[in-house]
Amino acid sequence: MTEPIAGWIWGRNRRAFLELLSRYAGYALDGTDWDTIEAGGQEVSVSVTGAGTSELRLRTDTLLSAFAGV
Repeated sequence: MTEPIAGWIWGRNRRAFLELLSRYAGYALDGTDWDTIEAGGQEVSVSVTGAGTSELRLRTDTLLSAFAGV
């Protein structure tokens, strides 16, 4: 099992972050998913588990870095 990838992103980037991450993971978010995701504040804590490939881990880490900085 791989270690979780954790960090934070700006709340305004939450939707774009999750859409890209779900595409990389091969999962299509639907209305039920969006209903479940809480609004959060300006800074949103993120922990991603189950990124089993090195490519997915790198993409996840890159997304966290990118969306925390803009």
